Amino acid sequence: MLSLFIMSTMENWPGIMFSVADANDASIGPIEDDNKLFAGFYFVVFLLIGSFFLINLFVGVIFLEFTRAEKKENQMQKFLTPTQQQWVIMQRLVTTVKADLSNVEPETEWMKRFFRTINHPYFDMGIMCVILLNIISMCLTYDDCSDEFTNALQIVNYIFSAAFAVELVLKHLGLGFKRYWVSNWNRFDAFVVLASILDLVMNLLQRSFLSFLKAGPQIARIFRVLRVTRLFKLVKQFQGLQKLINTLLFSLPSLLNVGALLFLVFYIYSILGNFLFKNVATGNTIGDLVNFENAAIAFITLFRCSTGENWYYIMFDTIYPTTCVDGVTSCSTCNFSPKQFCPNNIY
Repeated sequence: MLSLFIMSTMENWPGIMFSVADANDASIGPIEDDNKLFAGFYFVVFLLIGSFFLINLFVGVIFLEFTRAEKKENQMQKFLTPTQQQWVIMQRLVTTVKADLSNVEPETEWMKRFFRTINHPYFDMGIMCVILLNIISMCLTYDDCSDEFTNALQIVNYIFSAAFAVELVLKHLGLGFKRYWVSNWNRFDAFVVLASILDLVMNLLQRSFLSFLKAGPQIARIFRVLRVTRLFKLVKQFQGLQKLINTLLFSLPSLLNVGALLFLVFYIYSILGNFLFKNVATGNTIGDLVNFENAAIAFITLFRCSTGENWYYIMFDTIYPTTCVDGVTSCSTCNFSPKQFCPNNIY
């Protein structure tokens, strides 16, 4: 059952399957692929039922019960019909959603020209091409590239930064300062442009002003990394991606609740792990970086286990440790199990 539980976490199940595929009579010993058909059928069926199906069923049941509990806690259900509840939800949306004024043409004559320019289909297509070319240029850097190539990429970066700055100016002239900053996407565009400008300033002052600062290179590197934020400008061009991001933002409160519960579980098991396995010094995986010596390191170790990265090695190290802090084998959890399940050298 322990082996099947390890397999249900999808951790090293091919290794176990191949071992079973070579299994044979005890008096003969393993033969390669002698039990291949049975092993393949057995393990594939178990993974479909014991891993994929049951895990999804478990998640589905939790989601269903959560929805039922949420409905029971909703006090409006005692007084309102489903139609009335939908009406209340719609009214809340109407009062919270802000009007989109980016498509309303301004009354000033000189602003109308810029407004028509930024709302022209070719303008959006041009910005899209600039973003894609910028993405390609960011991928061209490689190790040990020549100074001429680096300078050429820097000039290209200047051109793209200037294009984004021009877009920022045109939108301010076409929408006005107040209407421009109402939209969250416009605020993000402004952040990208300001980060690009700061990157250019840091790059120009790196040899003069920043050389007097100990953290000068690190500051310049941070602003250089901010170039990656230009990739998110693509999200603005695709409505489907915007819906996905909005869905993620709407689900953040629920995710925070789940994260708090997960942190509580990790915290409790970190203390238990420190109490039970603090004397395990070394094993196949447990060592200086992976251990239960204190609650902080135990927390990191449990986080690694939650990702499925060799978690069963850590489990077997607590059962059959290589060495213990006191130099004896008294720290083995095998001492709490029947002797027939443990190797003879444990005792």
